[in-house]
Amino acid sequence: MTVKPNPKITLTSAAGTTTQKICINSSIEDITYKVLNATAASYVGLPDGVSGNSTPVGNMLRIFGRPTTPGTYNFLAIANGECHADTLKGIIIVSAQPTGGTLSSPEICIGDPAVL
Repeated sequence: MTVKPNPKITLTSAAGTTTQKICINSSIEDITYKVLNATAASYVGLPDGVSGNSTPVGNMLRIFGRPTTPGTYNFLAIANGECHADTLKGIIIVSAQPTGGTLSSPEICIGDPAVL
């Protein structure tokens, strides 16, 4: 009988990389994982413009890119083995680009506050 080991996925980038808040079209900070006994990887819930490698390179996985759509994205990084899978969660919150505004009080006196 052959006993096949289960895959294991471990975060190797900084702890805060699995919870990121960024503006649309800005690069996320790369998220990296070490995997053991994994034959492939998959990702669920990443925003458009963000992806990850599907085959471990040197037992490492990497999520990278520039989100192109605002929203809140709860994602899974999955290390697939021959029999089972191991999963870690994360979240990427993508904000729309801020829009310019106008002064709400076009005339002010010196020393008075302005509302922008």
